[in-house]
Amino acid sequence: MMKMKYTREQILALAAGVLFAGVSVIAQPGGRILKDGNMLERAGYGGEVREYLLNVEGLQGADSQINIHVSPREYTEEEAKAAFEEIMDGLSAQILGTNPSLQEITEDLDLKKTLQDYPGIRLSWRPKDTEMISSTGKVNRSSLPGPADTELAVTLKAGEWEEMFVLPVRILPLSVGDQEESIQALEEVIAQADRDQIFRNELTLPEELNGIRVSYAMPRKPEWLKPILAGIAASVLLGFRPTQEKKQAAKRRENELLLDYAEVVSKLLVYLGAGLTVRNAWIRVTESYLESKEAGRVPARAAYEEMCIAAAELKKGVSERRVYADFAHRCGPKCYLKLASILEQNLRTGDRRMETALELEMQEAFEQRKNTARRLGEEAGTKLILPLMISLVTVMIIVAVPALFSLT
Repeated sequence: MMKMKYTREQILALAAGVLFAGVSVIAQPGGRILKDGNMLERAGYGGEVREYLLNVEGLQGADSQINIHVSPREYTEEEAKAAFEEIMDGLSAQILGTNPSLQEITEDLDLKKTLQDYPGIRLSWRPKDTEMISSTGKVNRSSLPGPADTELAVTLKAGEWEEMFVLPVRILPLSVGDQEESIQALEEVIAQADRDQIFRNELTLPEELNGIRVSYAMPRKPEWLKPILAGIAASVLLGFRPTQEKKQAAKRRENELLLDYAEVVSKLLVYLGAGLTVRNAWIRVTESYLESKEAGRVPARAAYEEMCIAAAELKKGVSERRVYADFAHRCGPKCYLKLASILEQNLRTGDRRMETALELEMQEAFEQRKNTARRLGEEAGTKLILPLMISLVTVMIIVAVPALFSLT
């Protein structure tokens, strides 16, 4: 037969199980609820019904189990009277809430249904005048011309014993300076008037509240503020307008220069091919532009206007190298700087291959012109998205609204 070997941990686990089993047996309710062998503990005042499962021995036949319900303890007549007297000694202070005393009531009362120190005793309240004090303690002072004396009845009940007590109460009227409460009282009076006049076409507002004459007026909306704010916003936006216009003008000028660059190089190349020098070709291009402009065939173009300035400098005897460099810097785009570099190189070295260089530059210029035109077209299409969306929404409304009305 095989022998089992137990480790220390197994032995400790087994011992712990036995220990807890013994504790659970000792802790069974049956071991402590019975007193003198035949007594069961009941819950205190205001407690819950207790349920016990007991083994019964000694009856005829086999042992059996019974289920017993034990009611909580209740007050005797003497205990109830003593508790009632103790409660009434301090009850006034417990229901005051924020009021200084029962003779100076201006706020709602805290009418308690139970008291923590007296379990099993319930309180029920019955005001003498429910229009001034409700059963929940809400105080209504809206219609009081002066201090009003009333009574507050409370019934204390402990099991089958009960007793009624009466507390004298004085409610103070609303004061003229009590704006918050006056407004609340006025709102309640108006709400009651609305309920009373529910079958009329109009609501007649009360003219007096607690002897004070009341007048009404529609509040004026601060419409004057909107034009002022609009004027401030417009002035701020107009302050940015010159800067924005300058940026837009510079952008338009740059696009115009890029679009005209290929044409400028092409015209220079034509005149150079006819045997003219760079200086004379430049002057001839500007003269042709001025003639067309004066005849109204072409509008003013930035590139040709800058060429006219450069041509005037050439006629005054300014060196060509300086004139072409200044022209390129006034225009701005890099392509004009490249053109000025080609012309300066020809002046410096007398390179006969300038026409070839200009032909290559003209091809690149036409390609650049196509790219610029494509970019401007894409920007124009982007700007049209918002108007197109507005048009789409307008069309959808025009189509959908009649269809919805036809369904209804």
